[in-house]
Amino acid sequence: ALLTLGIRQMIPYCIQFRTDKGNKIFLLKRIFRRRRLLTRLREIDHERFEWLLKELKIRYVIPRDREEFKGWKHNKRVATQEEARDLQRMKLEELKVIITLQRVPIF
Repeated sequence: ALLTLGIRQMIPYCIQFRTDKGNKIFLLKRIFRRRRLLTRLREIDHERFEWLLKELKIRYVIPRDREEFKGWKHNKRVATQEEARDLQRMKLEELKVIITLQRVPIF
């Protein structure tokens, strides 16, 4: 409850003074700490968790599984591999056409 109160008091300040990075980071740390505590409470006692959400009038979003970060090198590698596969497929199709034209019918 104290974390939520502190968060609600800091939000207008952080909106008004957008360049104050220190307090913005402090606010984010409080938010993450509250989320971590709520997650623990949700695992331990779901009824108290639901009651607390109603009392504090906050919304809890279930965290998604983390996706692996793929940087520009990975994206470039994947794009190059796809281009190579497309080129191979195109060459195979051309060879199939040439082979079907050169095929001699056997009786």
